[in-house]
Amino acid sequence: RRNPPSESEFARIVRALPTRRSDAFSVNDVGTSQDIEVLLIMPRGVQEKLIEDELRSCGLRVTNVGSSFEAIEMAVHTRPDLIVGSALGDMVGGIELARVFRAIIATKDIPFILATSFSDSNRLAKDLPPKTMIARKGEHFPEDFSRCAIELGVFGKNSARHT
Repeated sequence: RRNPPSESEFARIVRALPTRRSDAFSVNDVGTSQDIEVLLIMPRGVQEKLIEDELRSCGLRVTNVGSSFEAIEMAVHTRPDLIVGSALGDMVGGIELARVFRAIIATKDIPFILATSFSDSNRLAKDLPPKTMIARKGEHFPEDFSRCAIELGVFGKNSARHT
């Protein structure tokens, strides 16, 4: 009987699995070799699909989970470069979930973007832990997401995978 893979080997295996890609966009079209893994934590539905498509259109590898607890387990094992979570979760809200990730040694340095449709995002911002930013859902999401990802160092050597 074989021993289970180590955490780093498990993460390498999961990252090597093929992902579903949109036919509308190919990373090769823009000549980038980025291989950035995003864990998307959002209840299944239209918003989740729209945000997933937006992330994939940026050339990002996206893994979707609908459960907060499943997301914690997945993040600990795969150590994504970025976590994007909904402000409203199944049992744990987005801010609480961001705090949980900060408390776990394996995930404490992974940037977290809180996707929200709340109009008063300034009120939410005061409760955010470090390395967490807000991106508004809807028409502002692409711009907000890009700003957050750049400021959090997702596309550079400051990403969780490179530290």
